[in-house]
Amino acid sequence: MTSDIASEPFTNVAATIPTERIADFYRLVAGLIDGGTPVERGDRSVSTPESMRHPAAQEEYAPFTAATPEQVRAWWGGLSATAREVFSFLARNPGERFTSADLASECGVPNGVSGVAGVFGWPNRKAKQAGFFGPWDWTGREYVMDEQTAAHLSSVVMS
Repeated sequence: MTSDIASEPFTNVAATIPTERIADFYRLVAGLIDGGTPVERGDRSVSTPESMRHPAAQEEYAPFTAATPEQVRAWWGGLSATAREVFSFLARNPGERFTSADLASECGVPNGVSGVAGVFGWPNRKAKQAGFFGPWDWTGREYVMDEQTAAHLSSVVMS
């Protein structure tokens, strides 16, 4: 089976980065591959994954709380068991912020911190295909689910 990536000109790259920034690194690379837009950070330009762009740049997506119960159930049904555990954990702890290391530890994410970035990639893509944001916010270092979003998710799939 040939993937889209196999048809692109790619090169393997080794990078030494701080352990606590591994998830950020993977998100940044995923954004580059998905066609992220450049933003300014200090004196250098980087590409930001779609999931991390400023909300004003994403006006075509509705908030997760606007998703119908049917949309939420369809989205939830496409998640891995690990992703469901992470989102359930966030919903049980609304307003609390968790690093990738926290989520890896609390939810038993395979591959630890590196695996956490992957947990958010597919659900983000599926949510946006359905026209809404995923049910979390990313602060640049931590994940959080607000109370209204947690209540909406919980009422549809965890009741």
